[in-house]
Order: sequence, then C-alpha cells, then structure tokens
Amino acid sequence: GSVLLREATPWLGILDGLAIATILIFLPVFRFWRIPQSLRAQDEANITAADFSVYVTRLPKKLHRTHSCKWTHKEYEEALRDHFEKLLVHAHHHHRHHHSHHEHHHDHNQQSYHRVEEVTLVRHYDGAVGLLMQQGELLEQLANCHAGVQLKESAGDLKGAEKLRKQREKIKAQIYKLEHKLDGRSERHESSLPVCGAFVMFHRERYKATIVRLYRHQVSYFQRLFQPYGMRFQGSRIVVTQAWEPTDLFWENLDSHPPKRKCISWTMKTFAGALIFVVFLALVYLKSSDTAVDTSIPAGDMWFVRSRNDSNTCLNLCSWQLHEDVMCETKRVLPQLVWTPDKLEGQAAALHPVFNNTCWQSPTCQEGRGDLPRTGWIALQFQSEEAVRCMTFKQQPAGLRQVLEVFSCRARIANFSASDVSWNPSEHCSKLLDVEANSAPRGAANRTEFSTVRANIKSDHKCDMEQTYDAALRAKQTAVAAGETPQSSLTLRCFCVSQLNSQGTSFKLPPYNTPEKEVCREWIREDVNKVAFLAFSIVLVVLLNQVLLLVFTELDGLSQHLTSSGATSARLINLFWTQLANTAGTALLVSLNFHQTMNDAGLGWTQMGKGPYDDFDTRWFAVVGTNLFISIVCQVGSSLLLPALYAKILYPLTVRWYRPSAYTQRHTNKVYQYDDWDLASRLAETMNIIVCCIIYGGSMPLLYLVGVVYCFSAYWVDKWHLLRACREPRASDPSAIRTALQFLPIGCVLHCIFHVWIFGSQRLFPSSWGPLRGLMESILQFEASRYEDVVVKYNLGDTTVRSQMYGEYFRARMLDWARSACTLQCAALGVGALVLCCEIGRSLVRPMFLAFRGPIRRCLQKRAPILLKCMRSMLVIEEDVEGEHTLETLTEARDVCQCALRGSEQNAAVLCRQGAGGAGGHGTRERHSRS
Repeated sequence: GSVLLREATPWLGILDGLAIATILIFLPVFRFWRIPQSLRAQDEANITAADFSVYVTRLPKKLHRTHSCKWTHKEYEEALRDHFEKLLVHAHHHHRHHHSHHEHHHDHNQQSYHRVEEVTLVRHYDGAVGLLMQQGELLEQLANCHAGVQLKESAGDLKGAEKLRKQREKIKAQIYKLEHKLDGRSERHESSLPVCGAFVMFHRERYKATIVRLYRHQVSYFQRLFQPYGMRFQGSRIVVTQAWEPTDLFWENLDSHPPKRKCISWTMKTFAGALIFVVFLALVYLKSSDTAVDTSIPAGDMWFVRSRNDSNTCLNLCSWQLHEDVMCETKRVLPQLVWTPDKLEGQAAALHPVFNNTCWQSPTCQEGRGDLPRTGWIALQFQSEEAVRCMTFKQQPAGLRQVLEVFSCRARIANFSASDVSWNPSEHCSKLLDVEANSAPRGAANRTEFSTVRANIKSDHKCDMEQTYDAALRAKQTAVAAGETPQSSLTLRCFCVSQLNSQGTSFKLPPYNTPEKEVCREWIREDVNKVAFLAFSIVLVVLLNQVLLLVFTELDGLSQHLTSSGATSARLINLFWTQLANTAGTALLVSLNFHQTMNDAGLGWTQMGKGPYDDFDTRWFAVVGTNLFISIVCQVGSSLLLPALYAKILYPLTVRWYRPSAYTQRHTNKVYQYDDWDLASRLAETMNIIVCCIIYGGSMPLLYLVGVVYCFSAYWVDKWHLLRACREPRASDPSAIRTALQFLPIGCVLHCIFHVWIFGSQRLFPSSWGPLRGLMESILQFEASRYEDVVVKYNLGDTTVRSQMYGEYFRARMLDWARSACTLQCAALGVGALVLCCEIGRSLVRPMFLAFRGPIRRCLQKRAPILLKCMRSMLVIEEDVEGEHTLETLTEARDVCQCALRGSEQNAAVLCRQGAGGAGGHGTRERHSRS
C-alpha cells in the first residue's frame, strides 16, 4: 500500500546513496593504489631504455656562440649533457647539505664515471621521417607487384600481368612524388637542422629520477614562467618528462616543434568536439519521431452537455458555470449568453428556468410540449471562442445523471441551427472526456439541495472514447475548412487509431477502397512515414557509428600524437561521448517535454524537449525505460560477440580475399598478421555500458545485474581475443585507463541528478520532507506551502496551462530534492561534483598554483629558513639522491638483455631476473621508491 511505500522510500534512497558512495570510494583506491601497484610490478619485471631516459622539449632551435653561450650548434649534444651534469652535481651537493651524516664513500664511486650516458637529439626534418615511412610501404607494394608480374607471366596469365603492370606504374608515380618532396629536405646536413627535442639517457636510474623530480612542476606555461635560471637551458625554459617506451612512440611525429604540434592537436580536438555535437543533434533529430500530443482544450463558442449514451434522457443542471482555470477558482466566470426565446426560436425552452432562474432543463424534460424537439442536451453560448478547463454545476433530483458528455463546438464552422432537429453535437463538435457528476450527498433530508460538483474538462488525447465515422469525416472537413492539416484533428486521429486496433496492420496497406481508409488516408501516410523514418534512423545510426570510428582514427593521425597511448586516450574520449549520447543521452532528451523552455533558449530547432512525457512516471518507465534497457543489453551483446565474429568469420574472409594478391613473403606475412587490439574502442564500449548502468541502475535494478554479467564475460572474451586473435600490443602507459576512470564520476553525478528527481517524485516514491527543506526553499525562493497547489494545477492542466506553469512546476519538483529519500542522494551528488571539480582543478588551477611555489620557496629560503625547514615537502629541488634505486648501471642492463636475447627462453628469464635484482638484490626495493 501507499503507507508501506512511504515508509520504505527513505530506505531505498539510502541504499542507492550507499551504492554511489561505494563507487566514489572505489575510484581513488583504484587510481592511486591499484594502478601504481600494477605499474611498479610491470616495471620491476622489465628493464627497458625508458627506465634510464627522459624526454626534453621546449629547447632552443639552434645554439649560437655568444658571450653567455660557449657552445655552437654542432656541439648541441655536449651542451645539453653539460647542463644535466651540472644539475645532478647541484642536486647532490644540496642533498649532502641536508644529509651530512650520510656515508661519503658512495660519492667517490659517483665521480668515477659520467652521470649522463647518452644524448640523442630530435631534429626538425620537416616531416621527412613520415614521408620515408610512406615510401618504404610503397616500395614493399612495388616489390610485391613486380613479383606478381613475373608469376603471372610464367603462368601464362597475360591479362593478370597487365593489370599488375598498371598498378606498378601507379605506385611508381606515387614514389616519384614522395622523392620530389624529399629532394629539397635531404640537401641540408643533419647537424645544421633545428632541434625539436632530445632523449637523455643516464648511467643510473636514480639520476633520471632526480631530473624528473626536479622538473616535475615545470610542465605548464604558468609553471615555467617562474622556472629558476639554473634549470633553464641557454635561457630557454625547458620541459623534462619521463621518456616513453620505445614501442609506444610514433617516431614520424617527433620531428615537429611542440607549439606547432599543440596547435594542430587543439584544432583537431575542436573539430572532433564540433563533430560530436553535430552528431548528437543528428541523433536527436533521427529519434524525435514520437513527439508530444497536444492536450489543449479546443476553443469553442458553444459548449454542450448531455447524458452519456442516451441523447433523449431528461437532463437538469443548476448553477452551471464554466471557468478558464483548472481549479474553478477564478472569480470572473467566462462571459456567457443565456439562450432566450428571441435568440433561439425552436429550442428556446431548452433553457426553461426553474428553481429561481438558476437551473435549466433539456427539451426532453418538457413533457406535453409538442413544439419542442426531443433533444437531451443543454448548451451555453459565448460571445467569442473560449477554452474551458473546469466547470461547476448542481443537478435536480428528477434528472440526476452519473456521467455527462461534454462537447466544444464552433457554431460558425459546424453550421449550427437551433431549428435543425437532426443536428447532433457528437457529429459536429469536438468530444471531450466524460465528466463524473455524482454529487448527491448521502442521507440528505431535502432532495432539492445538492452540493456543487467541480469537474475538470480534459481532451481525449489518449483516445479512450470511441469515435464514429461521421464524426471523423466532419472533423476532417472542419480542419480543411480552417486551413489545418486533417491529421491534426483529435477526433480523426482517435477514429483512425480505433480502426487500426480493430483491423490490424492491414488497415495501413493500400488500396484505400473503404470509407474508413479513405478518411484516414493522410493519417496513414504520416504514420507509415514515421515508421519508415524510424527504421531508416536505426540503420543510419549504425552506419554513423562506423563512420565516426574511421573519422576519429583519421583525426588521431592528423593530430600528430607522440605516443600510441596519447592517440588511444584521444580516441577513447571521442568514442565514449558519441556512444553515451547515442545510448543514453538522446533517448532521455527526446522523451521529455520541456514545453517552451527550449524555444525560449533559442534551441527549439534541435527537437530536444518535445517528447510526450512531462515527468518520469510509470508510462515513461514502461516505454522509454524499456527501450533504454533493451539498448544497453544490445550494446552488451554486440560488444561481446563482435570479437568472436572478427576472429572466426571476418579474419578468415580477409585472409582469403587478400591472399591471392600477396606474391612476396613480406606481403604474405602482412596478410596473415592479426590486427592490433583496439584498446580505445573496447574501453569506450566498456565505459559506456558501465556508465549507463550507473546512471539508470537505481530505478532499473536489473541493469546492475547486466553490468556484473558484462564485466565477468568481457574479462574472458577480451582475454581470449587478445591472446588468440590479436598481434602483440604496443607497450603503453596508463593514460588511457586513467582517462577511462574519469568517466565514472560523471556517471555518478548524472545518477544522482536523475535519481534525486526520481525519488523526489511523489507519484512514484512518496516520502516526507527531509532536513534540506529550509535550504532548498531559500535557494529556489519557493515555499513548500505552495507545492501542492502548483503540482495539482499542473497535473490537471492541458498543454497550454502546463506551458504557462512549467517554470513554477520545475521549481516545485526541484524542491522535492529536500525529501527524506533524497538526503543521501544530495550528499552523494555533492561529493561527486567535488570530485569533478578536483579533476578540473588538477588540469586548470593546479598548474597556476604550482607556478608560485618556486618564488615562495626562494623567498622563504632567504628570510625564513626555519619555516622553510618545516615546509621541506614543498621544496622544488628536494631529492633523495642516495635512495634505493636500481644499482645496476645502464651498461650492465644492456649486457643482461643482450645475453638474454642470445640465450634460450629459460636462460633469458633467469638472466633478466638476475639483472632486475641488481647488485645485492636491491632492484626490487628500489622500484617501489620510484615516483
């Protein structure tokens, strides 16, 4: 019952809030503990060049010998080596100053060799590296075509050989074009080219860690503004970061200057964002076939009332008044004209006054008067056409009726004539919903005294009442005469819907050889076009997703990402937002009706907010919620089946298609080689499903089960697909995983907003006011005493009334956030919003804040050394040089790896484990101290 539900609703809200709190607790644990732990484990198990290297950018393009610079451009590598050697010496002396008790024999060992092992410059080749890589691919195709020509000629297939010759000539033309582009770039000597960056390799890993920590807060523009002069290279504010794994690099993108690359990257991001927005609007338009039904009361200058299903029954009405508002509270009653004998000749007695001129009777009540037509309806006429939404009346005991039929009519269009006995309001007027007229109080001693009945007048937009063919035909003629489309008539639409329900889908099929089909011809065409448009939109959405995948892949290529991990993160963001908008966003925005809000904001052309549902109710969950659930389940199914479909069907077909055109061993190897595992696409699909389950799971709990089943199944499917149907993936950093984790707080915030609205709905989850009532009243400037009046009026009103009251209704529903069932949801919403703000602050505010740490530190170092000692954690050049880092040198690591490569697999594993341990087995302890 409602009492039990009111008692259980707060507990449902608490449980849902605890679920979101669990996710918000899981995020920092997974991000700041589990991911670093996995990184350390992987780093300990593998020794690569990246463990000893850093990447330097923002270097001066060229060096010129001046009074402040003793190096020339040809001595660039020696100058950079000298810069980092001095920084390491300075950091070591700074460490000895703070740790004078440390042993000094280790310092003697440090001076026996150079700290910087190797410096490799990245020069500006003006895209020559990429052109050479393209030329290499074309040369492989040329060799394949040449071998194919020889095989075809030896087999006597002259036609196939001629086709390959033409293809070979096209490839040669492309090679010549690339050589022409490379001619001007190969004339300059390499040592004279500008420098874009540099890879610096150190002798020990702790030296690399020292440099990385020195420059850890010198990345953004604001931070580099206050970079100490001693950390600058020849006056340039450089950026030093941890070097990437060699297999993660796009070498062809390194030979471009960082400002140019960043400009291109931001251009591509802007274009991708604009493309996602355009696609979102396209998806909204494609899914907006189901629009809101106009429930406005049809205006009329004549209003008729009669007893239901009996037009010849006597009807008595007393104090019959019609009102414009839905509550019948206006003091001003609509202007009325009472029928008088000189006004309407034949049916003047229909308004025969009784009971002190306040009651009227239908002509059927006037027995014995043969001059009156036997009609059982009563009517009022207005000076102008008015929309009536509420009426009050009383009934006489002699003519008590339980249900009354109400009609709105335009006398001018309906050709009303009081002398026409055959004229019937059901054939010429708009029929509204029946009115319950049970008004007699129980036990009334005086049967002439009746309480006033207040009844709301509503249009039959649900087509609950049966319409006749004559009424539909006249409604069509009336709409045409008024200059409107025939299908806009509510009477005609309800008649066509009833015919479709009775005859089935054959009612929509031509030919239109029956009167019913003929009168519904325009409605049938509109409905068929709507279904065809919906089917077309589904196919178009599928194609659009595939086209977007290709477009985003091309954009990643144009963005000139330095690493595969960066390209994966960028493509992940684009694909996730596109899929989330397609799965969860458009269906929600298309289903809701914001009335005139979108038009007032200038967004009416987007078709958003024009759906059939004003709020989340049982009808919304039965239709839209079911569609959302099916869409998410289909997304789960496609995500799990496509890898197997590729491995078992698409890959064999691809091999069979391209195998006949492979004539060289290199080309044949490429044909049989598996594709890369598309981490961006898999992460986007996974995060889309998980975020959708989080957003809607509180009100559709089966989605939580769907999410659990998907996570369990996706683990085994991805494991099988990666090991059995993909090539060995590139080494990558955790940037893609961290980017994916940033989507979870967004899902939690959207979940809280959605379910605060759901648990605040008194139709679905009734509950009492909570402790946030006063706060919400002050924020919204809306008192709880007005809540019931606004909500009742809005729910009783038609489309016109709801459009006028939507602002007040929205504030009333916002006040529902103060319900007891929403308290924990609001708290979770605040925590989720705080997490999002922290993420935004890390990328925007934190760089500007950290930029002032250097000047503040230097100021404190001069004026407040004691305070500075208490704030040692904020020092920029604070490094534990003698910490537990890898004790093997770069040379020892190279020797170990070379021995492992020359030995067997078993010996390789043993040697690498020995190398990772280092001298005395300190490698494992050192790895855990890395930043």
